[in-house]
Amino acid sequence: MTSAEGSLLAVYGYSALGILGYISFFICFIASILYLIKRKKKYYLFAGATAETGVILICLTLITGVCLGYAAQNMSLAWDYHLTKTFILWLLYIGYLIVRPKSMAKNSRTTVSAVFGIIAFLYVPIVFFSINLWRSGHPIVIAAKNDASVTTQSMQQIGVIGVLVSALLWIFLFTGRYRLLKKREKRAAKLIILQR
Repeated sequence: MTSAEGSLLAVYGYSALGILGYISFFICFIASILYLIKRKKKYYLFAGATAETGVILICLTLITGVCLGYAAQNMSLAWDYHLTKTFILWLLYIGYLIVRPKSMAKNSRTTVSAVFGIIAFLYVPIVFFSINLWRSGHPIVIAAKNDASVTTQSMQQIGVIGVLVSALLWIFLFTGRYRLLKKREKRAAKLIILQR
């Protein structure tokens, strides 16, 4: 295996986590917009669950990216442009989760957190395209379609497996967290009724 193939295997090993993290943030972005327009609780809870899932996936991407980058390229990707921007994105969504109130009773905080979720997503394309804009030790994400040397069939199979496993992880994390948020919200509503 050449170092280029090893590098691509490392990318397939963790890139699906990053892409699903970005997709989670996109869903949070859409759900936040829908919450601001319709003011329905389900959009607020959906945004929270996808943001939490995205934070976990991006955290895993950061950790595995450094580890696999070292194994594939015999160099650490520590604090290159892309890793730094991904870390900043992770911090933005940690901030979003901190701003979110635990209960929907605080209407102004839910609005602020929805706006924060929208603004934080604007950084996602910058992170994604930073790999191609600023060259570093990180492999290129978007390669030429006609470049036969880029992937082999076994690498494509590994990529498909990586995507499927990551998608299953995403489904597991999201559904569990969404159910928990719904239960928490129902309990908070019951407590408000009992306190009256």
